[in-house]
Amino acid sequence: MKQYQVYFLDFDGTLFDTLDSLVEIYNAGFRYLGYEIGREEASRYMHVSLEETAKLAKVPANKALKWGMLIAGALETDAAIREVKPYPDVIPFLEKMETLGYKASIVTGNTASHVQKVLAHNKMERFFDGIYSGADYKPKPAPDALLAGIASYKGLSKKDCVYVGDSLQDPECARNALVDGILLDRHDEYGDYQGTKIKTLADLLL
Repeated sequence: MKQYQVYFLDFDGTLFDTLDSLVEIYNAGFRYLGYEIGREEASRYMHVSLEETAKLAKVPANKALKWGMLIAGALETDAAIREVKPYPDVIPFLEKMETLGYKASIVTGNTASHVQKVLAHNKMERFFDGIYSGADYKPKPAPDALLAGIASYKGLSKKDCVYVGDSLQDPECARNALVDGILLDRHDEYGDYQGTKIKTLADLLL
């Protein structure tokens, strides 16, 4: 597989297994509406912005602000940070990247604050040059956060970087930024996908 100088990586579902923690985080808001959601709904919502989640879940307009604030608050709790763990392939992949002299940054729909706290808790800050969040830019598949990450590396050509993520919006984001995109399909969810696809991050360095 082609090797790149800089690897831009998604966070949820790519670097870290966040689904179980997100069920509880989302439910901090949904309990305010009088019900709870499960893993299936959380798995769908984790790949879109909170604004889009509110639309999908048909959150009443007069309750949307508090609903969002409750979710945002739950995201930053110590319990939520502790529950998030890297996938088994992540640290070996990042250590090999480090040895080879390749660079990495995170482009995510999650908040930069949450990602930074998770990295610190897992002592993984050294592996990443930056965190570019859809909370600070237009959410994916808009390319804004990815383009900001690319611009942070002076002189970096788009042909020397790639974006890797676990949902279809990630390669779409890469296309919108005019860079290569790779879909990480850990659980064989995208059998019909025609683009470049991998099963594990280790495949990137083969």
